[in-house]
Amino acid sequence: MRRAVAAWASDHSEGSLLHACGVWNRFFTFLVNGALLRNPMSAVPKPKLPQTAPRSIRHENPAETLLATAATPDADTKVSKRWPERDVALIATFA
Repeated sequence: MRRAVAAWASDHSEGSLLHACGVWNRFFTFLVNGALLRNPMSAVPKPKLPQTAPRSIRHENPAETLLATAATPDADTKVSKRWPERDVALIATFA
């Protein structure tokens, strides 16, 4: 399994590899409950994804833009903001 996963991972992203490992792990766990003695995926090393910081809003005045957007009524008449004051208060608090 290690060699097969390593060969497949050579041209796939870390995110794809993590997803594939999860799928195979669940599959072999299912088989272990019935046919296998142990899960071979436990021997496959998984990549560590780097921790990324949240992206900032790239705008001259992000707080003002968010406040103005929250205070503007929705154009769609089927959907109405229930509490625009709450949205404005939350944005102002977090800003």
